Amino acid sequence: MLLELGRAAMTAGHPRSLEHATAALVEAPDSAGRGRATLLLGRVMFEAGRTAEAVRMCQEMVGELDERHPELGRELEAELLSAAIQDLTTLPVAIRWHELRTVDPEPTDRTGCMLLANMALIEVLTCGSRTRATALATAALTDGHLLGESGEITLPAALLSLTLSGQERRSIELWDGVVADQRRRGNVRGFVRASAARGFAAFHLGELDAAVADLRAALELARGDAGLWTIEGFAVGWLLPPLIDAGDLAAAEHEITAMAPRFGAGPLLNVNYLLTARGQLRLAQGRLDDAVADLQECGRRASLWKASGPGVFTWRTHLALALLGRGERDRAAELAAEALRRARAWGAPFPLSEALRVAGLVTDGEAGAALLREAVAVASDAPLQRARALTALGARLRRSGERVAARAPLSAALDLALARGAAAVAGPTQEELLATGARPRRLRTTGAQGLTATERRVAGMAAQGLTNREVAQALFVSEKTIETHLGHAYRKLDISSRTQLGAALG
Repeated sequence: MLLELGRAAMTAGHPRSLEHATAALVEAPDSAGRGRATLLLGRVMFEAGRTAEAVRMCQEMVGELDERHPELGRELEAELLSAAIQDLTTLPVAIRWHELRTVDPEPTDRTGCMLLANMALIEVLTCGSRTRATALATAALTDGHLLGESGEITLPAALLSLTLSGQERRSIELWDGVVADQRRRGNVRGFVRASAARGFAAFHLGELDAAVADLRAALELARGDAGLWTIEGFAVGWLLPPLIDAGDLAAAEHEITAMAPRFGAGPLLNVNYLLTARGQLRLAQGRLDDAVADLQECGRRASLWKASGPGVFTWRTHLALALLGRGERDRAAELAAEALRRARAWGAPFPLSEALRVAGLVTDGEAGAALLREAVAVASDAPLQRARALTALGARLRRSGERVAARAPLSAALDLALARGAAAVAGPTQEELLATGARPRRLRTTGAQGLTATERRVAGMAAQGLTNREVAQALFVSEKTIETHLGHAYRKLDISSRTQLGAALG
C-alpha cells in the first residue's frame, strides 16, 4: 500500500512521495520488497537533486539482492546508472560500467533499453561516435519499453541523445506522443520532463515559440514541486538561449537570477547548463568579463566530466566570441579552432554550423568567408543557425566593399529570423541591410509577431475550439492564467472575441 501511495504521489507531483517511499522501504518484508521500494525512493531522490544518495542506496541494494531476483537487480543497476550520469561524484560509476561492458544489452525488455539509453548519452557526452550514439538511442526505443511510467526517468537520455546527434525532428515527434500521454494520465512530473526536453529539441530546430512555450510550461509546474529540483535546473538552462534569441534579455535575467542558489549546489550536470546559459546571457548583455568567467568555469567543469561533446555544453564558441569582443583575437582563434575540430569530428549540423560561423568570424580574408559559406550550407535544417551564418557572411561582404552582393544573404537572414521571432538575430541583420543601402521591412512588436510564445500557444489552442478550462487542463495551469494570456493576445492582435483568433493568428 505504501509503495502504491508513493508511486501515485510521485506521478501527481505530491510532496509526500518521499515520505511514502521511505516508509515503504522501512516496512518492506523481504529483499524483493526492499528492492522495489528502493527503485521508487531512488527515483524520488534523483528528481529532488539528491543524486549521490540515490546512487549509493541503489548500489547497496544491488549488493543485497541475491540470485533469486536477477531482473530486479538489473533494473536497480539501470536506475543507478541513469542517476550517476547527473553528478560528477557518481559519474565514475557510470563510466566504469561503460568501460567494463563487453557486449551491448539486448533491447528485449525495459531494463535492457534503459541501459542502452544511458550508453547513448555517455557516447554523446564524451564525443564518441555519433553513428553509434544514434544506433544506441534507437535501440533503446525498441517496442516502447521506455514509454511506460517505470521507464520515463531514462527516456530523456535516449531522446536527448537523438537531439544532440542531429535527429531533432524525430525526437520531437516522439516527445509529442509522450506529452499527450502524460497529459491524458494526469502525470504532472512526466509532463514536466517531456515538455522541457521537447522544448530543448525545438530550440535546435529554430522553433523559438515552441521552445519557450514548452520550457515555460515545464518551469511553472516544476517550481511548485520540490521533487522536480533536477529538471528545473535543466529547464532554466535550456530556456535562456531561446529567450536571448527572441531578444527578451530581461526575462532571461529574471530566470537566471532566480537560480542563483543553484550555482553552489555542487558538481551537477544541470549546473553546467546553467553556467553556459548565464555566460551566453552576459555575452548578449555586453558584460564580457562576466561572460568569460562563467564560460571558463563551464569549460573547467566540462573537462572534469570528460564532456568533450560539442553539442552538450557550447562553452567554447561563446567564450571565443567573448574573447574576440575583448580584443583577445589569438585566444579566440585557438578556441574557435578547437571547437571546430570537435564539431567536425561529431558531425551534427547544429554545433558544426555554430563552430564554422565563429571560426569564420575570427578568421580574416577569403578563408574566413569560406568558413561562413560552409556554415550556411551545413545549417540547411537549422534555420536560426543559418540566419546567423548568413548575417555574418553578409556583414563580411559589406565590409569588404561588396554592398550589393551582401544584400542577398542579409535579406535571407532577416526573413528567417523574423519568421521565427528571433529579434536578437533580426535587429543586427536589419542594421547591416540598411548599411548596404537596402530598405528592409520594419520589425514588429504588435500583431501575431508581437505575441509571446505562451500567448501564441494559448491563443492557438483557443482558436482550435478548446474552452479555457480545456486549455488549462491541457497545460496543467489555472483558468485564470489562461484568461490572462488570452487578454494579452486580444490586445496585441487588436481583436475582441474568440471567433477572430483564427484569422488574426494567420
